[in-house]
Amino acid sequence: MKTFITFASLIAVALIAGCGGAELLNAPEINTVIMGETSVTVVWTVDTTIENSTDFNGYNVYVATDSTTLLVESAEDLSAFNATPITTNSYEITPLAQDSVYYIQVRTLNTDDKAGDYNATKPFVTASPRPEFTVTVTLELAPGNMNEPGCGLTFATGALVDETNDEFPGADVFFERFIQGGEETLQVNSASRRPNGRTTLMHSYGQMELDSLSELTPGDLIDDHVPFIVGDLIGFVTEEENYVKLHVDAYDSTGATVDVTYAYQDNAGVPILIAK
Repeated sequence: MKTFITFASLIAVALIAGCGGAELLNAPEINTVIMGETSVTVVWTVDTTIENSTDFNGYNVYVATDSTTLLVESAEDLSAFNATPITTNSYEITPLAQDSVYYIQVRTLNTDDKAGDYNATKPFVTASPRPEFTVTVTLELAPGNMNEPGCGLTFATGALVDETNDEFPGADVFFERFIQGGEETLQVNSASRRPNGRTTLMHSYGQMELDSLSELTPGDLIDDHVPFIVGDLIGFVTEEENYVKLHVDAYDSTGATVDVTYAYQDNAGVPILIAK
């Protein structure tokens, strides 16, 4: 009888000791989201106190098309996008559809493979993959010859458009260089400034990198033309309400061309092009 009591006591102690399990750990805050054509990469801030915990096992990333599904304390009913725990502070989510808006969340995983609550400051970030293009566009010379090839640009495809009968068929914008009184001005214009042209509204944000601006503010995009210099970032909204931000990378005065890189939001009506 004494042996039985001792054995039972040991079982009880073991059950009590294992009841609590590993500690549920706080979630990190996502600080950067980089959008590719069919992918989104999230980067989060590392909390060394959490990562140094003996209960730390990595991170899980959750992706949803309805943000409310992520706003639950327990992650038991959520399916992680990653197959194994993430041990770095970034993760590429791929493949994703360009015509969808995604809500992305990161939670910390403990050694019992249980995720803690979501980050209270930033529960999730919103993202939508978008194509990115780098093209060299010819500048139309004004005053002078008004028919240089490749002055127009169609944002959705990156296609260059030649001028035909004083129009840029299918283009969203066209680029010009003015030289008057020895002064040179470079300018991007809505195609609507020519007969039958498509309407594109824009705004210059000045000297900024392409990924320095998280999203465009629709109320800023009111101009049908803006001057620019190398290093400028310009935002656009097309006739179909697709948002674009374009960086002027280089200018060749001899060849009268500009190199530009731009991000095109394939999901209409969503001004988000990168989240930070």
